[in-house]
Amino acid sequence: MPSAPDMRKIFARRKAGAVMRYLACTLAIVFLAGAALRSEAGKPAAGVVDVNLVFEKSAKWQDMEKVLEARRASYQQEIDALAQEVEKLRDALEKSAAGSAEFIRLQAELIKKEAYLGSTSQQYDLELGRADAANYDGFTAELDAAIADLARDAGLGLVIQRTLETSEGEWRSVLYADQSADLTARVIERLNAKHTREKK
Repeated sequence: MPSAPDMRKIFARRKAGAVMRYLACTLAIVFLAGAALRSEAGKPAAGVVDVNLVFEKSAKWQDMEKVLEARRASYQQEIDALAQEVEKLRDALEKSAAGSAEFIRLQAELIKKEAYLGSTSQQYDLELGRADAANYDGFTAELDAAIADLARDAGLGLVIQRTLETSEGEWRSVLYADQSADLTARVIERLNAKHTREKK
């Protein structure tokens, strides 16, 4: 029997491109606006943020991930239990006499249970995908706002992403940035402070 649908694998594939989607527009902005930037009174004309690190260190994102992971694990338990029921029905069907009333009953029950397993798995995958997208959109909106506030405070005309992650590994979108241009730690601090206030 094929293994039960693994919600973890499905969910992981869905999340694999999440940060890349957020960062794709950043490079376009760099190429379009970069040439027009000029330094202001010794300040960097542009700042950099390691968005991957922000996601990793953000208390809010971690909390959101924990809630979603718990939900995913609960769904997976249900899927596994249904798959076991399907397997038991298959075993019972194989042991029953073909054409008998018991065989016909088990066959009908198996068809119904397999259909329910498939529809439930699809429903849970859809729910998790929507929840993941809502989390991602909500968090990146806060991230954008935090970066914009810090950039205005620092007099920066542009903030770009330090690194991008691809399926082949990591490649850099910023080859050099003065330490004073790196807003990553301040972005993390601001987001975590906001999350702490919201939890009170």
